Amino acid sequence: MNDSLKQDPCVSAMIRGTRGLLLGLFVAFGISPLARAAEPAAASAKSDAGLRAFLAKVTVHKSTLTIPAGSYTVAGRAVEVRQSASFGIASAEIVSVENEALKLSKDKPGGWAQGTRLRSVAGGGGLNAYRAFVAGSLVIRRTPDGEPLAEGKDYLVSPEFGMVGIGPDACVTPEDTVYASYRYGLLRIDSVFVDRLGRPILVKGTPDIVVPRPPEITWDGVRLCNIFRPYGARELTTEHLFPILETATMAPTRTTRGRLPRALKKIEANKLLTIVCLGDSVTQGGDASRASRRYVDRFRTQLADGFDDPVLKINVVNISYGGTASRQWLRLEPFTDAWFAATPHMPADEITFERVEALKPDVLTIEFVNDAYLDEATFEATYSTILERVKPFGTEIVLITPHFTTPDWMGMKTLREAETRPYVHALYRFAEKHQLAVADASARWAHLWKEGLPYVTLLKNTLNHPDDRGHQLFADELLKCFEPATTTAPTQD
Repeated sequence: MNDSLKQDPCVSAMIRGTRGLLLGLFVAFGISPLARAAEPAAASAKSDAGLRAFLAKVTVHKSTLTIPAGSYTVAGRAVEVRQSASFGIASAEIVSVENEALKLSKDKPGGWAQGTRLRSVAGGGGLNAYRAFVAGSLVIRRTPDGEPLAEGKDYLVSPEFGMVGIGPDACVTPEDTVYASYRYGLLRIDSVFVDRLGRPILVKGTPDIVVPRPPEITWDGVRLCNIFRPYGARELTTEHLFPILETATMAPTRTTRGRLPRALKKIEANKLLTIVCLGDSVTQGGDASRASRRYVDRFRTQLADGFDDPVLKINVVNISYGGTASRQWLRLEPFTDAWFAATPHMPADEITFERVEALKPDVLTIEFVNDAYLDEATFEATYSTILERVKPFGTEIVLITPHFTTPDWMGMKTLREAETRPYVHALYRFAEKHQLAVADASARWAHLWKEGLPYVTLLKNTLNHPDDRGHQLFADELLKCFEPATTTAPTQD
């Protein structure tokens, strides 16, 4: 995260409590954070014929991938492999850290916020990368060459995020400098290309602790598949293979065009159009590399560019706060004034829907991944309240479906699963019932594996914040809502 975003109080608040708040919401409503909607059989990744065909051709044995000669389909077109090839796929990289100076927190380490961070495990957003730390690898000494301290006695460690703290019977104090040696893992994406002669060629990617990218080539070739190396991966499995089945333009979504007629008329008449983007830490900017890469800013820039009018009168206002959900902005139970008084790090004067009403927006976009805890009845009541409160202004609404978060929170067993969160499907139904616009970012994230990308490699903080590419997916879908209606709208598979 760049310095300007680090200084933003909304982002700072998110860092302090997003996951704790989200899980608190689950508890408040008695809902499992891993609740899943029934998945349509047609949408199941297991039934994808293209994936099955690819996996039926290639062979995986331990760390070796064999690509036989034959015809393959890459994003809808045939690619001929004329020469069989076998590749040894390297393990995921492990990095060793020696004698990192630190002080042991007096707080018991836990989660991503409590304790002292092992600094080299840093991911995005001020958090350590989830599960990058190699459990059991930590050795702490009083001096660089001293005897190891005793884990459980002198110090405690929480391995999920690489957090440490003072032990119950320590020979050191929180004021003493100690020296930590440990290991952590990196992620990597390798690629198999097919050159002009039909030869498969393996190109190794550059490792990264959170957002590795597939390698690029300077010669003429077609990318056949990507190979994901998650933290600690040694042997290769078919779950690590991501053939290029489709392109991004082939993603089926429920994004709507033509449901913002009043907004389009204002643009055509060159009248001032006020768009308010309401949301949580993602709308705030999350882990975008700089302010101009946040989806709201990308949307603002691209919307103006799209109409190619240097005097276009569009006012895009970002009203968001990290760690919030829609009911907090509306002061709906349990988020009363008393709740805010007892939660001082969530400023009541900033987190209020009155800020939206004061602007009387022509268009209101709504993005809350933190609403994932809502059951359908609560969702219906909450979003109906929003409709009623902006009705006097004639505001047109765009509902933005959320991105994918870490698989643990999604209840996923693989990285190829479809969208199953009940909240998202309730959002689709609500939008259809009220004829609201939808910017279907969720469908774009669900499609990434078909493009050869494990979606987790777009999570900058490894949990719930998209990188620049992820922000662009939001902007892309939001922009489509400002296009005229098409004769045949795409449907989600």
